[in-house]
Amino acid sequence: MNGSHRMEGILILKGPTIIKGQEFSKASLMDLSPTILSLLGCARPSDMDGQVLRGVFEEDFFKSNPIHYEKTRKGYHVITPKDLTPKEEKKLRERLKCLGISIAHGYTR
Repeated sequence: MNGSHRMEGILILKGPTIIKGQEFSKASLMDLSPTILSLLGCARPSDMDGQVLRGVFEEDFFKSNPIHYEKTRKGYHVITPKDLTPKEEKKLRERLKCLGISIAHGYTR
């Protein structure tokens, strides 16, 4: 079978905000994206599946890095640069920068 995924796996976290030696067993594959977005300080879409794995972080992490939710619209829409206002383009660039992606002259690097 090609292209199948399993819901079981191993997740290892390390860093100054992670509780050392903390084990957790109720995590889901769906929890990865919300957790990564929180680590990056990015807003989490309100309709995203999964939860932030709060139990692996030091208590102080969420005091200085509260979880942000962003209201989203149902459905998806493919956009092109001509569809964006300057304000929307600025917001898109900020979101991509938060994910480590920069856009210059219309090309991704």
